[in-house]
Amino acid sequence: MKGEPEIAVKYTYDQVHDKWKREKVQVTFAAKPFAQRGMRVCYKVRMFQVSPPIEGVLVAKMFTQAVKPEIYFEEAMVSWSRRSENEILK
Repeated sequence: MKGEPEIAVKYTYDQVHDKWKREKVQVTFAAKPFAQRGMRVCYKVRMFQVSPPIEGVLVAKMFTQAVKPEIYFEEAMVSWSRRSENEILK
């Protein structure tokens, strides 16, 4: 990763309580996206979380045009529900 480290907010869906948990993390974005399709672009991101200590490489899917923040949450829920359906059908 060649970008400068920055502070970001990581959202995780809590299925039991039906709400989004938020926590601050440190991230470094790759200098260039590795994929682009339709209205989104994908970057590899290195994440460092303090508590509990976690480090890993994730994928950040970002819209190429400005959208309302809730659109990201809706997209995440649709993606999650598709994965859940695929697990049930196995």
